[in-house]
Amino acid sequence: MGNITLVFTWIIFLAFSEISLIIWQNFKKYSENAKNEGKPFLNRSIAGLFPLGSTYKMVAAVAGLEEGLITAKTSINCEGIYEYYTDYTPVCFNSTAHGKVTVQTALKHSCNVFFYDTGRQLGIDTLNYYAKMLGFGQKLGIELPGERAGIVAGREYRESKGQTWAPQETLTAVIGQSDNSNPGVIPSNAY
Repeated sequence: MGNITLVFTWIIFLAFSEISLIIWQNFKKYSENAKNEGKPFLNRSIAGLFPLGSTYKMVAAVAGLEEGLITAKTSINCEGIYEYYTDYTPVCFNSTAHGKVTVQTALKHSCNVFFYDTGRQLGIDTLNYYAKMLGFGQKLGIELPGERAGIVAGREYRESKGQTWAPQETLTAVIGQSDNSNPGVIPSNAY
């Protein structure tokens, strides 16, 4: 009986020693990585802020449909460039002309021109209202450490920085660029 206990104890001690060594080695690596400027331990899904790009186009789609500006059948002709403003003429995704597009095909093919036009007509304040309703610019409240609220591009954010918002900037904001910056989990929450 004593030999079995001795062997069992020795196995536990050996395992504990090996685990201690692994923990010590990982602690040293952790200490090194904790100082890394790339922040490898940052939970980017809830604490990283990223421009959302085309995933943000749904804001204009929802806002346009809810406000009655567009319907599922509303179409525009995308010629690959948007020429409403004389001093700013942005191009469509990959400088591609998509032809006649509806909200559904604009989302499917990531047609910037459709959303430039919809966003311009809605205006940045209406876009921001819907963006916030969909959770952009806010914390999810999932009670994980480090969760951050995002930034919704527009007048409110610019004024907080002592700057102004130009109407043409709505065109970049509506396609998820400009000052828009949100944790990666936000678009999946909005959908």
